[in-house]
Amino acid sequence: YHYSSQNAFNLVCLVAMMLFLLVGILFGAPLIWLLVVVVPFFGLLWYVWAGIEFSLQITKSAICWRAGRDSSSAALADIEHVKITDWNDSSDVDVVLKTGASLRVPSQCYPKISKLKAALRERLIVVIDA
Repeated sequence: YHYSSQNAFNLVCLVAMMLFLLVGILFGAPLIWLLVVVVPFFGLLWYVWAGIEFSLQITKSAICWRAGRDSSSAALADIEHVKITDWNDSSDVDVVLKTGASLRVPSQCYPKISKLKAALRERLIVVIDA
Protein backbone atom coordinates (compact mmCIF):
# COMPACT_ATOMS: atom_id res chain seq x y z
CA TYR A 1 0.00 0.00 0.00
CA HIS A 2 1.31 3.46 -0.88
CA TYR A 3 -0.21 6.95 -0.54
CA SER A 4 1.33 10.27 -1.50
CA SER A 5 0.00 13.74 -0.74
CA GLN A 6 0.95 14.73 -4.28
CA ASN A 7 -2.00 13.05 -5.97
CA ALA A 8 -4.52 14.11 -8.59
CA PHE A 9 -7.39 14.62 -6.13
CA ASN A 10 -5.41 17.08 -3.99
CA LEU A 11 -4.21 18.96 -7.05
CA VAL A 12 -7.77 19.26 -8.40
CA CYS A 13 -8.89 20.59 -5.01
CA LEU A 14 -6.11 23.20 -5.07
CA VAL A 15 -7.14 24.37 -8.54
CA ALA A 16 -10.82 24.50 -7.53
CA MET A 17 -9.98 26.54 -4.42
CA MET A 18 -7.84 28.95 -6.46
CA LEU A 19 -10.71 29.43 -8.93
CA PHE A 20 -13.17 29.99 -6.09
CA LEU A 21 -10.84 32.60 -4.56
CA LEU A 22 -10.33 34.32 -7.91
CA VAL A 23 -14.07 34.50 -8.60
CA GLY A 24 -14.70 35.70 -5.05
CA ILE A 25 -12.13 38.47 -5.36
CA LEU A 26 -13.39 39.54 -8.79
CA PHE A 27 -17.03 39.68 -7.69
CA GLY A 28 -16.38 41.26 -4.29
CA ALA A 29 -17.27 38.37 -2.00
CA PRO A 30 -17.28 39.23 1.72
CA LEU A 31 -13.93 38.73 3.43
CA ILE A 32 -15.31 36.05 5.73
CA TRP A 33 -16.22 33.86 2.74
CA LEU A 34 -12.75 34.26 1.31
CA LEU A 35 -11.16 33.34 4.66
CA VAL A 36 -13.21 30.14 4.73
CA VAL A 37 -11.33 29.09 1.58
CA VAL A 38 -7.95 30.76 2.19
CA VAL A 39 -7.14 28.97 5.44
CA PRO A 40 -7.70 25.41 4.11
CA PHE A 41 -6.08 26.40 0.80
CA PHE A 42 -2.73 27.16 2.44
CA GLY A 43 -2.95 23.99 4.55
CA LEU A 44 -3.56 21.88 1.45
CA LEU A 45 -0.88 23.76 -0.48
CA TRP A 46 1.70 22.90 2.20
CA TYR A 47 0.49 19.28 2.33
CA VAL A 48 0.91 18.86 -1.43
CA TRP A 49 4.20 20.78 -1.56
CA ALA A 50 5.72 18.71 1.28
CA GLY A 51 5.07 15.49 -0.64
CA ILE A 52 4.27 13.43 2.44
CA GLU A 53 4.16 9.69 1.77
CA PHE A 54 2.67 6.80 3.69
CA SER A 55 3.29 3.14 2.93
CA LEU A 56 2.97 -0.40 4.22
CA GLN A 57 4.88 -3.28 2.69
CA ILE A 58 4.75 -6.94 3.62
CA THR A 59 7.71 -8.86 2.22
CA LYS A 60 8.75 -12.49 2.64
CA SER A 61 10.78 -11.59 5.72
CA ALA A 62 9.32 -8.43 7.28
CA ILE A 63 6.48 -5.96 7.56
CA CYS A 64 7.61 -2.36 7.05
CA TRP A 65 5.73 0.92 7.26
CA ARG A 66 6.54 4.57 6.73
CA ALA A 67 4.62 7.69 7.73
CA GLY A 68 6.33 10.85 6.54
CA ARG A 69 9.84 10.79 8.00
CA ASP A 70 9.07 8.05 10.53
CA SER A 71 9.48 4.41 9.63
CA SER A 72 9.54 1.09 11.40
CA SER A 73 9.58 -2.62 10.65
CA ALA A 74 9.29 -6.01 12.25
CA ALA A 75 10.63 -9.35 11.05
CA LEU A 76 7.81 -11.81 10.32
CA ALA A 77 9.59 -14.42 12.47
CA ASP A 78 9.36 -12.03 15.47
CA ILE A 79 5.62 -11.34 15.14
CA GLU A 80 3.26 -13.18 17.47
CA HIS A 81 0.10 -11.64 16.03
CA VAL A 82 -1.43 -8.47 14.65
CA LYS A 83 -4.23 -6.95 16.72
CA ILE A 84 -6.82 -4.90 14.86
CA THR A 85 -9.20 -2.80 16.93
CA ASP A 86 -12.17 -1.40 15.04
CA TRP A 87 -13.70 1.83 16.30
CA ASN A 88 -16.78 3.55 14.91
CA ASP A 89 -14.89 5.56 12.31
CA SER A 90 -11.31 4.26 12.40
CA SER A 91 -9.14 1.31 13.29
CA ASP A 92 -5.98 0.71 15.28
CA VAL A 93 -3.42 -1.82 14.07
CA ASP A 94 -0.83 -3.11 16.54
CA VAL A 95 1.96 -5.52 15.62
CA VAL A 96 2.57 -7.60 18.75
CA LEU A 97 6.01 -9.19 18.93
CA LYS A 98 6.93 -12.46 20.61
CA THR A 99 8.80 -10.42 23.23
CA GLY A 100 5.49 -8.83 24.25
CA ALA A 101 6.32 -5.43 22.76
CA SER A 102 3.67 -3.79 20.64
CA LEU A 103 4.26 -1.53 17.63
CA ARG A 104 1.41 0.76 16.52
CA VAL A 105 1.07 1.17 12.76
CA PRO A 106 -0.04 4.73 11.92
CA SER A 107 -3.54 4.77 10.43
CA GLN A 108 -2.41 6.53 7.25
CA CYS A 109 -0.08 3.62 6.44
CA TYR A 110 -2.54 0.84 5.75
CA PRO A 111 -5.35 0.24 3.24
CA LYS A 112 -8.91 -0.75 4.07
CA ILE A 113 -8.97 -3.21 6.95
CA SER A 114 -10.42 -6.02 4.81
CA LYS A 115 -7.48 -5.77 2.38
CA LEU A 116 -4.98 -5.60 5.24
CA LYS A 117 -6.44 -8.69 6.91
CA ALA A 118 -6.33 -10.62 3.63
CA ALA A 119 -2.69 -9.66 3.03
CA LEU A 120 -1.68 -10.62 6.57
CA ARG A 121 -3.47 -13.96 6.43
CA GLU A 122 -1.89 -14.64 3.04
CA ARG A 123 1.51 -14.37 4.78
CA LEU A 124 0.19 -16.67 7.57
CA ILE A 125 0.27 -13.92 10.18
CA VAL A 126 -2.27 -14.41 12.98
CA VAL A 127 -4.85 -11.59 13.01
CA ILE A 128 -6.81 -10.89 16.20
CA ASP A 129 -9.90 -8.69 16.06
CA ALA A 130 -10.31 -6.75 19.28
